Amino acid sequence: MKDKNYNIILEYIKEKIENNTLKPGEKIETERDLAEKLNLSRTTVREALKVLTAMGITNCIQGSGYYLKDDFKDSLFENFNLFFLLTGQNVSDLIDFREGIEIKAFELALMNIKDEDLIKIDTIFKDLKNAASEDESSLLDAEFHRAIVEASHNIFFISLYNSSRLTLEKFIKNIRISILKNSKNKDILLKHHKIIYQALIEKNLDLGREVIKEHFLLMKKNIF
Repeated sequence: MKDKNYNIILEYIKEKIENNTLKPGEKIETERDLAEKLNLSRTTVREALKVLTAMGITNCIQGSGYYLKDDFKDSLFENFNLFFLLTGQNVSDLIDFREGIEIKAFELALMNIKDEDLIKIDTIFKDLKNAASEDESSLLDAEFHRAIVEASHNIFFISLYNSSRLTLEKFIKNIRISILKNSKNKDILLKHHKIIYQALIEKNLDLGREVIKEHFLLMKKNIF
C-alpha cells in the first residue's frame, strides 16, 4: 500500500471528524463506498483501515464493519509506551516530561479547581500521612499527583498524564526505594505533598511550582 493512499483515507476521516459528520463510536463507510468515493482500490482501503485499527483509531467488528473508536485512552497509552520503548528514551527524560505536565496542570488547577477536588485531595493527603506501609504510601503518592492533574479539568493534560503515568509507574517503585534509603527523605516527600496542597489552597503558583520542581529533582537524583 502506498503511503499517499493511506494518507488519503486518514485525511478523509480526519475531515469528517472536524466537520462533525463522524463521531466516536459511529460506523465508517464500507470499503466499497470508500473505494468509490476516494478513487482507490478496495484492497488499498482494506489495508489502510487495518493500519488505523492497529493505531487504535478504529475498531473492526466482524460482520459489521469499521467504527471510529469511542475511547482513545488505551490506544494513547499503548502508543506512548511503544514510543518510549522504541526510541530508547531514558527515565530522566520521562520525569522531565511529567514535571512539565504537573507544573502546568497545577497552574490550571488554581483557576479551575472545584470543592469536590479539594475534598478529594485533602482525603488523599490525610491517608498518605497515616499510611501503614510503603506499598500504601506509594499508591497514595500516585493518587495525590493524579488528583492535582485532574483538578486542572483539562482533558489533554489528564490524558497525557495518565499515559505517562502508566509507563513511569514501572520505575517509580525502585526510585522510591532509592529515595527512602535515606530515612530523612520520607519526611521530605511528605513535606513536599503538604506544601503543594497548601499552595493549591492558597492559590500560590510560585510556591507550588517551586516545590513540584524540588520533588522531581529528588526523583531524578535517585534514578536507579
